[in-house]
Amino acid sequence: MLMKKELLVFLAFIVWSVSFYHHFGHVVPSKLMVAFVGKEHCQMFVHMFRDYGDLWAFGHRSRRSLNIHFEPLGTHFDIFRRDSYDHILIINKLVHIPMMFDTKNVIRYIHDNETVGSLWPKGIDFSPSSITMNEWFITNKDYIENIHI
Repeated sequence: MLMKKELLVFLAFIVWSVSFYHHFGHVVPSKLMVAFVGKEHCQMFVHMFRDYGDLWAFGHRSRRSLNIHFEPLGTHFDIFRRDSYDHILIINKLVHIPMMFDTKNVIRYIHDNETVGSLWPKGIDFSPSSITMNEWFITNKDYIENIHI
């Protein structure tokens, strides 16, 4: 009788351990890096894009209360190349942006004739030191899909 109780406690502990691991320990890494380079407040950015992927703010003052990675302005493509993300969504202005992952091209989101964001897949060569993003959009217009919001 004592052996059955010990076996039952042991099995209950195994079930609890597996459940605990799947609920708290087994986190699937995000494949989307959301880079905020705009001028608005980071709290608004978190509120709008928290469910999209990993949040990064570039050129903003670090705040402990937000779940964002803070980095210097202009380093977002370096971090994107270094890490294991499949796409980077660059937010220039806080506007709702629909996600479109079914293309291999760069997607440029336009609102009121202004680029508010862009979605870049891994493998697109872009050198921010040699050319600005808007100039890159103009010179590579065959590789860009424009979406007007």
